[in-house]
Amino acid sequence: MGEDELYDVLHRPGETKKSRIKALEKLSKIVDLNKIDYDYNAAIKAGMAPDERGHWENKFKKPSHITFGSDSVYSNPISKGGEWEEIAPLPTGESYQFTPSLYQQLRVPKKEYENYFKDFESGKGGAILNYPKEENKAILKDYIISNILKKK
Repeated sequence: MGEDELYDVLHRPGETKKSRIKALEKLSKIVDLNKIDYDYNAAIKAGMAPDERGHWENKFKKPSHITFGSDSVYSNPISKGGEWEEIAPLPTGESYQFTPSLYQQLRVPKKEYENYFKDFESGKGGAILNYPKEENKAILKDYIISNILKKK
């Protein structure tokens, strides 16, 4: 099985915990699991599985994940995740809204967010993007960078 097929097993609804663990073990021989944007190992150990759309809960998204949320175990004051909010379902089916944090806005271009939401979050059970206005971004960027440097 190749890398893409192993990711498919991890995201396929209805797979058993055993098959996901086996896929993750095989994947670990192909890629460094520390460098991927989701902690599948922790999620599987916690008894989690992807939803019917193949999406995993936010709890174990890493800061490198485009929809890394503040409810992730990896979110902290410096690399704070974005905010997920449940909304009344739209006619197109989306029932969530995601607002990227400043940390994410500085890391991921707005266009990349727009493309991701169009490709992966649209439709039933999906989400819409609520990209904040760009006011005061330069001042806040300097503040975040100075705090990162203080920690080192």
